[in-house]
Amino acid sequence: MSEEEVATAGFRVYTTLDLELSAQAQRSVAEGVHSLEKQLHLPTSEHLEGALAAVDHSNGYIRALIGGRNYAQNTFNRILNMKRQVGSTFKPLVYLTAFSKGRDPNGIPYGPGHPIEDAPWELSYDRGKQTWSPNNYEKEFLGWISFRAALSQSINVATARLGIEVGIPEIAKTAQALGVESELPLVPSLSLGVAELSPVELLRVYATIANHGIQDELTVIRGITFDNGMSYARFVYHPKEVFASAPVDLLTDMLQSVFLEGTARPAAQLGFDRPAAGKTGTTSHHRDAWFAGFTPQLTTVVWVGLDQDSTSENKRVLLTGASSALPIWVTFMKEALSGEPPLSFPSNPQLTSVRIDRRTGKKALPDCPDSQTTVEKYWTENEPRSLSCEALWPPSVSKSSL
Repeated sequence: MSEEEVATAGFRVYTTLDLELSAQAQRSVAEGVHSLEKQLHLPTSEHLEGALAAVDHSNGYIRALIGGRNYAQNTFNRILNMKRQVGSTFKPLVYLTAFSKGRDPNGIPYGPGHPIEDAPWELSYDRGKQTWSPNNYEKEFLGWISFRAALSQSINVATARLGIEVGIPEIAKTAQALGVESELPLVPSLSLGVAELSPVELLRVYATIANHGIQDELTVIRGITFDNGMSYARFVYHPKEVFASAPVDLLTDMLQSVFLEGTARPAAQLGFDRPAAGKTGTTSHHRDAWFAGFTPQLTTVVWVGLDQDSTSENKRVLLTGASSALPIWVTFMKEALSGEPPLSFPSNPQLTSVRIDRRTGKKALPDCPDSQTTVEKYWTENEPRSLSCEALWPPSVSKSSL
């Protein structure tokens, strides 16, 4: 990837931006939102916007930064100056918090195969003054499912249950460690992404996950010299580990399932066939659509939405991460990586495969039927060791208190 050199009053600024890649990103955003407007039959008064940011997560170099569909028409930079609810792109932080915590209240290790119930559920909080009953996007329930299925299919109720179990304050700490600087509301719905973040904050979160828990400041400046070539300043990479690699890479393994069997499956139909990990995001009123994802080489975040709420009478603009943001992400990533061979995510020696009982999350007894077991990865120091082959699922819990 090439880097841009900018001359300015006595100095030369060497940026990390790739001119070709930035031009492609601008085309991807502009053409993507224009196509969406046609698909949605929006009136001329409704004007969709988009934003895209891409970073080489191995060094923090931002390669593309697109703040809107057309800078000549609107100079507002949504990448740097906008904060919006991020929806389900926040959910992975709930699962990462669980993996870092280690075990559930019954002492069973958290992992991709851990069972969680997706069923009607009501939370009472604020000393019983308030109640909350989260709903799924599809308005249906799947019963007992695994963490992997809950995340890949973006199941609200199951994730909300886990959020209360691991603790909302702990989830906020995870977000802050990953690079979120905005104030986070310590409310039950934080698990489902009610936090308002900038695209750059979300980019930093996913870049840290992509880089196995290693983080550094994102930058668009590689260096500055005087006109005579003498160095004035340069960006120095100072990586720091903010999360152990094992739980982060366990999360990445689950996020790959979003492409293989979850909400990002349309990427394959759009011609994207590389190993990738990521998460769709849709806000509750469908005003904002997100896709945050990465390959071993590049992390990219895309936002699509309206700057203001729809003013159309009797018509709502329904945006989803899968139908609105993902296609732009795919178009850009296909072009950005076209000259590079597909790479698989590296294996982490601290992760091991375990055959577990789906009904308990414990290690399966040797004679447990295949229909009741699954093989999943676990953090070696926290893998299931107690054995089971339960005849029944755990009893349902329809109400909880906080």
